[in-house]
Amino acid sequence: MADIQLRFHHDMLVLSAPIDYALARQGVDVHEDFEFTSLIEPEMAADALRLEALAGAHCLVTATEGICPARLAHARMEDRAADVATAALASVNVNNPQHVLCEIGPCGLPLDPSNKASLKQTAQQYEAAARAFVGEGIGAGHETGAGHEAGAGVGKSAGSLSDGSHSGLSGASLGFGAVPGSGEGTPFDALFLNGMRTEADMRCAIEGVRKAYDGPLFASMDANEQGEFDRMTVQQAVEAMRGADVVGIRSSAAPEALCAAVRQMAQLTETPILVQIRVKAPTAQEKKRASLGGPVPGNPYPMPDALADAALQLRAAGAQFLRACGEATPAYTGALAVAALGRDCVR
Repeated sequence: MADIQLRFHHDMLVLSAPIDYALARQGVDVHEDFEFTSLIEPEMAADALRLEALAGAHCLVTATEGICPARLAHARMEDRAADVATAALASVNVNNPQHVLCEIGPCGLPLDPSNKASLKQTAQQYEAAARAFVGEGIGAGHETGAGHEAGAGVGKSAGSLSDGSHSGLSGASLGFGAVPGSGEGTPFDALFLNGMRTEADMRCAIEGVRKAYDGPLFASMDANEQGEFDRMTVQQAVEAMRGADVVGIRSSAAPEALCAAVRQMAQLTETPILVQIRVKAPTAQEKKRASLGGPVPGNPYPMPDALADAALQLRAAGAQFLRACGEATPAYTGALAVAALGRDCVR
């Protein structure tokens, strides 16, 4: 059993915020050069994740949202998925995290739910992304809170699902050994499917990943500013995420709307629930208004304190995992961590 599974339905846990906003503030063109930068300047990602860890994040999330082949192709890196995965894991594990989640975002291909070929092609994108993490070339070695040991060998374990497509990339220099597809002994705790908007895309994502990996899987779907999923009910969204070990929602909705969605999800599934709160950097005027205690129209989370208050409400609604995203800084992660400190989840 992966370490993260031991904490399901127990501790409130906070995920690190995406680091693309931090890198963008340093001048990186995250829309064009994000993956390339993660390879040639991995210390930038490691430093950003270090601040998230210092802020109190229990789970560090790899900067691999665009690791599907179709997404990497836009950066002319479609054959570098294993390199991107290895570099991302190194940037995370150097910070000795409690838990590591490997993010896989939408593949970006047009999807026709009525076309079997289209469904198969989309599922293959997510399978390839999963194999970048569990295939030959990335290996075991992650130990909770202890980083990884140097000198581990590289090879295939009996449980490996590698097809050899990433031969030539060695994880030995990073202290990684062989990776089974079960999630045990891997340099990460779980894969994390994030940002899917449609039921068909999420189903394809889970189907594809499960062909390569049967360990813990987080899944989260996007909702609008009212906390509503795109052309589907909460029940349909939860059903689409069947097969994942944690189900989630990502939205910029106000706490009341988010809590309503979480309560519905809690009634529909017994799996742990993840809530990602998308925040927007406040303007100077919004900061001033928030500091005076007034509401900020169109920006329910102008300051980290607002996120801390929301965290307590979301816990009461049934959430276990919390994450600040969007234009979130480590201060927002810290606010969530303080709110979660010493608290068990309610379900």
